[in-house]
Amino acid sequence: MKKVTLRFRSVVVSAIGALGIGCSGGAVTLTIDTYHQTFTWSGTATSDILNLPDGSSADFRLGSNAWLGGSALNEGGGDSITLGGGLPDNFIPSDTPGQMIVAESEGSIYLGLGSISASDQQIQFVLTGDGTEYSYASGTPSGGYESLDGVQLYFQYASMGGFINFGDPAGQVVVIPEPSSGMLLLGAVAGLALRRRRR
Repeated sequence: MKKVTLRFRSVVVSAIGALGIGCSGGAVTLTIDTYHQTFTWSGTATSDILNLPDGSSADFRLGSNAWLGGSALNEGGGDSITLGGGLPDNFIPSDTPGQMIVAESEGSIYLGLGSISASDQQIQFVLTGDGTEYSYASGTPSGGYESLDGVQLYFQYASMGGFINFGDPAGQVVVIPEPSSGMLLLGAVAGLALRRRRR
């Protein structure tokens, strides 16, 4: 078994046969701060052991729904998450590690974990966020991620052209929105009033 450290960048999933699978515990949280244009992964989530049928191959991801496609939230992100657990030696990490793909209008966000060509093997994922704040300004600093607030994240695999959740939610997205112009103005007025009072 091997342990892989991913730099946060992408997500995809391919095809798998019938699996007896689920999420065995814990949760990760992805916090997106649209005002400061940063994201943070925290917590740990562990999947159940997946039993891969003979001759099967599969791509895995952590995602919110079955949607495929969107725009990259970030270009890099450092070692924002560690992917470990019962990973076979032939597990191949995502070729765009750490890149999150977002489609705000669909409430979709996903992160590619990797793929495996297996023959009667087992696999288990343990995802751990490092709790560090990373900038996504160099990727897509357009904002508009408020629709993702509260979205749940699942371990997923692809089947017959679609993506399927397995197990209970493995985490969720928390979005810190940009303050409205009214709130900014109110804050400025309150600041001026406090300054005058101190004089």
